[in-house]
Amino acid sequence: MPVIAQLLTAFICACLSLTAHGEKLRIVTEPWAPYVYEEQGKVLGLDYETTAIVFQRLGIEVEWQFLPWKRCLAMLEQGQADGALDIFHSNERESSLLYPSEPLSDVEFVMFYANARPFPFRTLEDLRGLTVGTSPATCTARTSGNPPCSSTSRRRPTKPTSASCCAAVSTC
Repeated sequence: MPVIAQLLTAFICACLSLTAHGEKLRIVTEPWAPYVYEEQGKVLGLDYETTAIVFQRLGIEVEWQFLPWKRCLAMLEQGQADGALDIFHSNERESSLLYPSEPLSDVEFVMFYANARPFPFRTLEDLRGLTVGTSPATCTARTSGNPPCSSTSRRRPTKPTSASCCAAVSTC
């Protein structure tokens, strides 16, 4: 079985009851180029295109909805969405989301600073007391000293960190 099909097998199996009734699978996500985004009304992106091809080959209709990330998480928790594209694995969300065994993509996070105000750092401790801009309700791979990811956590400033993205299905 191709890797892409393996990635989405759990996701699809959990959602087959919806397709049996002729309903579209509702997947929510936040625009996150180059993985998933809208351009001139057309949905694009590496992860979107891979996922869309798999669903198309399986004959599953999907309704894609772009929303702020906190709303995506809330809809999953409330059973108003069937799945999310490009969501990081977290132990806290494992009780309500089913993650595939393989990630859809790997991501590396980096931190930038202004050339006019350089601030080289080596550890998270070097950043203590500074204000760091982040995206709400997102998280990276857990690093030592950081609390686990949660729907209210923020992306932690780190040296380049690899993390994995995947599609997840709500078990609500």
